[in-house]
This record gives sequence, C-alpha cells and structure tokens, in this order.
Amino acid sequence: KLVIVFSDYHLHRFWSFQEADLYLCNIASQAVELRALGVPPERIAITGMIIGDKFYTPVNSEDAAREFGLLTTMPTVLVSSGGRARMSTKDIFLKLLRSPVTFQLAVVCGKNEELKKELKRLRRRIVTQ
Repeated sequence: KLVIVFSDYHLHRFWSFQEADLYLCNIASQAVELRALGVPPERIAITGMIIGDKFYTPVNSEDAAREFGLLTTMPTVLVSSGGRARMSTKDIFLKLLRSPVTFQLAVVCGKNEELKKELKRLRRRIVTQ
C-alpha cells in the first residue's frame, strides 16, 4: 500500500499521486482540496498531525533551558523555519536583535551548517561591540 502522510498544514499538488491508496490529512481543508483534485473520499482520512510518543513526555523547562545554554531568567524567542532552515532566518535574526525588548534568541538551523556558522559569526560580532 502507498500511504501519503502530510507533514504540513497546506497541500501541494505534487503530493497527489494516482497510485496512492490512502492520504492521511492533518486538517479538513486538505481533504477538501484532495477531493477537488479527484481523489475519492474513501482514500482520504483526517488524522490530525501525527506526533511521536517522545513529544508527549513532560519536560522541565528550566532543565531544558540549561541544557541548551539558555538563561532561565529571561524570555526566549524561538526561531524555526520547519525542516529546512533558510538564510531568510538570518534576516529574522537581525530584525529581532533590533527590538527594544529584552529577550534571548534560540535559532533552529537544522542541517544548514552555513546558516549556523553565519549566525555564530554575527553573535560574536554583536557581543564584542
């Protein structure tokens, strides 16, 4: 069986295959779009986002902050762009640094080593100013 599981909350036409036996949708609008593309209702199930069991385990936020080198006494802004961090994340990072509000930034770079190096370089430059 070929089952297509959506990892996003939108639908791209290139995810639609005649050979698919079943589509697992996160939200009802995905099912509506699939039906409009001619996919029969019996090949569509609305399951919600499928999440691994490990994400249901409670985490102590102070322990997690310390594990990642974050302060527990300051608000944290998390910047993430899904599965593939893009260089536009750098632009967001720089705009957030201009904010008059005090907070710390945690940026998820994923496997984008170039972005990680660039943000570290920017951080060093800012800290030494």
